[in-house]
Amino acid sequence: MNDHYNNRIPPPSRYDPYRGSPPPYYPRAPRMGPRLDPYARPLRLNANIIGGGLLLVEIVSYFTAFSLSEILMALFPANFIMDHYSLILQVLGLAVHAIGFAVPCVFMVTLTGIPHAAAFPMRRVKPSFALPAVFFSMGACYVGVSLSSFLSLLLQNTLGLTPGMSDFTPPVGGMATVFYFLSVVLSPAIFEELVFRGVIMQSLRRFGDGFALSVSAVLFALCHGNLVQGPNALVMGFVIGYFVLRTGSLSIGMLIHFVNNGVSAVITVVSASWETAGLVLYGMTILTYILGGLIAGVYLLLAYPRMFRTIPSGYPLSEGKKQRTFYTAFPVIGYVGYSLYKMWTSLL
Repeated sequence: MNDHYNNRIPPPSRYDPYRGSPPPYYPRAPRMGPRLDPYARPLRLNANIIGGGLLLVEIVSYFTAFSLSEILMALFPANFIMDHYSLILQVLGLAVHAIGFAVPCVFMVTLTGIPHAAAFPMRRVKPSFALPAVFFSMGACYVGVSLSSFLSLLLQNTLGLTPGMSDFTPPVGGMATVFYFLSVVLSPAIFEELVFRGVIMQSLRRFGDGFALSVSAVLFALCHGNLVQGPNALVMGFVIGYFVLRTGSLSIGMLIHFVNNGVSAVITVVSASWETAGLVLYGMTILTYILGGLIAGVYLLLAYPRMFRTIPSGYPLSEGKKQRTFYTAFPVIGYVGYSLYKMWTSLL
């Protein structure tokens, strides 16, 4: 468990972590003129790095997809590509997602100067905590999916808009199905956690755990670029982020992300082959999510009295000032604008 939550070190209110020179992994604040609060300068620098890194995700993903497609067409004849199109598509998807997140992740870690151990904490999490955390997260996932469904119906009934969804149609063929699971289950569970609950959230924690949690969850929701998936991604961003803060380990976030995406992928594959079996499996999954989430939530509240609380930051900026400072950084504005544009186009 995180040292703060086990009271093995004094809470932030009993000491000033910002007195004297900052720890070496804090980004050095640039000179931004007299109008910017000195305490806001390191936050603005963090925001510039994070916003630039997320824009880089989009750029690297696009050029990776383009480059790999050109290489494939140059190396293999058209009939070979058509014969193995389903497998090639899944392999490309896996490569684009992995490279698209790995390169910006290195970029953000390098510019923030945060040590790898701080950016990617990997403490051991006891099964007695991990198991109920997973079930509670699945219950939260049901809430997020319900909100997404409600938003979809609201848009259809009020504006006549039919929101588009990302295409998760399973491929045909054994190897293609394997790479399908790797691209939609394993890769997001690793690389998205390294970016959002890793370097982004961990580098913002000195400004407050609650602030770091909310920013990482919002950016995670925007990353999906789909209005219907947004509510569910936002809920899961908060839940996964909290458990990472609570345990001091990205492993719990990766596990929750893996299980969540894995269950959805299994239902999708089963439904594509056996529709009736898929409906039965979906119903059983929803029932498990609801009951398991409620039981796990009660257990966590009883077993851990300080459950579902974040540590006060003690940083001399109000929460509103921190939010304004972060979201008014030009790279963040660019990333939010681009993500909202993608969400809007998914409605057309």
